[in-house]
Amino acid sequence: MNTLLSAKHWHIFTIVFGVQLVYRIILVISTTKNPEMISFYLSFQPLIVTLSGLVFFMWMWKVAVSLYLQLRDKELIDVKSFKIAYVYTTVYILVAGCYILFFDGGVLIAFHLAAIFALVYCLFFVIRLLKAVELGHFPKISDYFRDFLLLLFFPIGIWIIQPRINSIFPSSGGSPEVTI
Repeated sequence: MNTLLSAKHWHIFTIVFGVQLVYRIILVISTTKNPEMISFYLSFQPLIVTLSGLVFFMWMWKVAVSLYLQLRDKELIDVKSFKIAYVYTTVYILVAGCYILFFDGGVLIAFHLAAIFALVYCLFFVIRLLKAVELGHFPKISDYFRDFLLLLFFPIGIWIIQPRINSIFPSSGGSPEVTI
């Protein structure tokens, strides 16, 4: 998983969003020529979205763990809340993806809203760690709010955030495989 740290911004973007974009282009082209095939192509959508989401979550976990290991004052960060939010969101994506794939229908809205809240917290945690490592001290929210918005809008923010991560973790060494 060290490759996720040393990957270029366009690598992460391509894996997480490029695959979905290619799928959607194929969907539009194929169903324009043969409209009765739409249900066949749409049956792959939950799988593709789930796999892209899992790559994004692997990236987020690896960045969070590696940045946490770089911190000097680890007691200032509440890792337990991040772990709970991360596990909940990851499990939700897997369960919701499988549910949508095998059953026709929606997922309970309360679980979905909780997953969105947990995802936002995870992004907040990652960007706060990034700024703390860059500054060398625990940042104020005004120090990293812009970066949080960039990461919240991941397709745009990855082009700015990933080069900063690359500068912290050079591609030669990476970070140790340690979990928090």
